[in-house]
Amino acid sequence: MTKKKNQQGEVVLTPDQSQTEPTVNANGTPLGSVVPMPVPGAPAKLSDIDRMALELARQQRLTALADAKAAIAQNEKAELSYKYVVLQLYMKYGLTDADAISETGDIVKNGALMAAQQQQQRNQ
Repeated sequence: MTKKKNQQGEVVLTPDQSQTEPTVNANGTPLGSVVPMPVPGAPAKLSDIDRMALELARQQRLTALADAKAAIAQNEKAELSYKYVVLQLYMKYGLTDADAISETGDIVKNGALMAAQQQQQRNQ
């Protein structure tokens, strides 16, 4: 290390020219870059523990996918059940597609038409 004074009079340590490190490796790649190096004597097969860990992760992924598909199917089933009950109520009370049933259970004659008209007015 060499001590030098800068323009403000402060002492600054600088490396000697002979001790500076090169900015590239011997093979010409920049320092700090990742260069894949073959591992001498690398096994051609995973160990039993690593293979079991990989298989467990694969099975967990498949289980999660199956759970997601089951949830979608249950949602579709519930949606169809709801529509079936609504259809039964419409038939029981002699309602048409212009009528509506409110969330409180009130039958609104021509309620579906009014709701459609209000929706059109909001969109304009």
